[in-house]
Amino acid sequence: MTKSGLFGAHFGGPLFISLALWTALPTAVRAELHPYGYSEIRARSEPISVWDTLNGWEGEHGGGEIQYLSSWFEAGLRGEAWGIGGLYRRDYALWFTPDAAELYGAIANDEQLPTGRQYQVELQAHAIIAKGLRLSWQHEWQSTLKTGFGLALLEADYMLDGSINGTATATGAKSYTYSAWADYAYTEDLLFERDLDEANRGYGVALDARVEWAFRPDWRLDLLARDLPGLIWWQELPYTQATAQSDRSRTDASGYRSWDPLVSGYEGNHGRYRQRLPPRLQGELYFSGWPPMLAAGVHHQFEDTLVKLGAGWQAEGWSLLGWYWLEDGAVELAARWQQWQLGLGVDSLDWQQARFVTLSLGYRY
Repeated sequence: MTKSGLFGAHFGGPLFISLALWTALPTAVRAELHPYGYSEIRARSEPISVWDTLNGWEGEHGGGEIQYLSSWFEAGLRGEAWGIGGLYRRDYALWFTPDAAELYGAIANDEQLPTGRQYQVELQAHAIIAKGLRLSWQHEWQSTLKTGFGLALLEADYMLDGSINGTATATGAKSYTYSAWADYAYTEDLLFERDLDEANRGYGVALDARVEWAFRPDWRLDLLARDLPGLIWWQELPYTQATAQSDRSRTDASGYRSWDPLVSGYEGNHGRYRQRLPPRLQGELYFSGWPPMLAAGVHHQFEDTLVKLGAGWQAEGWSLLGWYWLEDGAVELAARWQQWQLGLGVDSLDWQQARFVTLSLGYRY
């Protein structure tokens, strides 16, 4: 997909739905509703930078066990209690052994392999592209406690869900053999390039909940949970369960010798397949009793838990907070002004070397 196509898919769908809802409502109802929007992108890659990941893994690399990229865009209308909006989301996540990252990085960068080295290759993948409507409800029980709930009705047109397990052995500086077992479902066969007759679509739901609690005069706790649960159901979804072994050799222009696989197993379609969306949890604790506001937070996403510490200032109508993400040494600045909020965080000033990136932009009336 081109950059312009990605922009249109990410922003155009929810905005179009929101504008259509707005224009269809009576004038009296519009007066009670207000627009809102929120967009968030987060990427984290342990073995190689996010930029190099998106450009074929060509770059400085090392060991690691996880990579992921998620984006969420929502825009709609909200009243005192109820809201409705269009939603578009993309999730990609890979979990793997350090051996798998080391081998793939060496091959992608045309590096020499240590002859005789055996690699334990294990990889799990999850991906989803979906759009839909999100219905929300919020209530202020008292001035110090507010809760909110959301139900997203989703239509997905892309997915990947499965694993690869096996071993590989370096037989020379630029050659290797392998044996692996693959078991995965998909809408596009990225591994064996199976020809598919028609596109699949899945339908599902995702629940979310939010709590904002000022439990003491100078203390506030914000909690957010998404995809609790999150499920997509697919009909006639293609899958492959097969063993792949190196058999037919080939040599590329750089002299790197690899193998076309000899595959034995099954290709078929699941009559009905349920894809689970990994839950996302985050909590942030704020203390505003001193001139500098202090904060701490925990984010859990794709089975990856990250801790951050923050400090900043706030006044009526605005706040500025700096976060430090402990695991990655990343720095994030989060600002609020009136109804607007903006956040940007990276672990390197050279954005092409960044392995952690987070960006958020929101408007809430």
